[in-house]
Amino acid sequence: MNTKAMLLLTIFSVAFALAGCDPGHGTNNEEINKGETGYITDVADAKEVLIKTTYYKVSENTSIKDSNGEKLKISDLKIGMKAKVWYAGEMEESLPGHANARLIIIQKDDESLQEQNVVSSVISNIQEGENQRFFVWKLTYLADERAYQLEMMSRSNLDSSFTVTVDETSYKVLYKE
Repeated sequence: MNTKAMLLLTIFSVAFALAGCDPGHGTNNEEINKGETGYITDVADAKEVLIKTTYYKVSENTSIKDSNGEKLKISDLKIGMKAKVWYAGEMEESLPGHANARLIIIQKDDESLQEQNVVSSVISNIQEGENQRFFVWKLTYLADERAYQLEMMSRSNLDSSFTVTVDETSYKVLYKE
């Protein structure tokens, strides 16, 4: 699917999902805001997902779809998936932030699927404990090195960020600084 068609499908999906909110749940009167696009780095108790630096609460008012328009459940969400998110109301100003998700669109293009493998591999390779969580600030492809570079931060150590470089085919961590 070309980029223009993908953009139109995404815009249509967002408009359709937001227009279809059930008035019985009070969502039509809430302001809907676009959150940051990022990678899922935690799915907490099947009720919240961590994307960039915000936990988005998933409820019956949340629509989850992939970029092809297929409906998903929260149980389908995995670490590393690239997601676009819209939320209702105010975002709690904390680190991590908290907001009520209304629409989550999981990106299914080839590049996003490759990035999902990179992010999930990095997290599983550097995670020192089951409860350790990470923020992924930025993912960059380094064509000359045939590698990906991730700028990250551990939630347990908010005063220092670090960079991880990963081989593009084996997903092996080449170095962490």
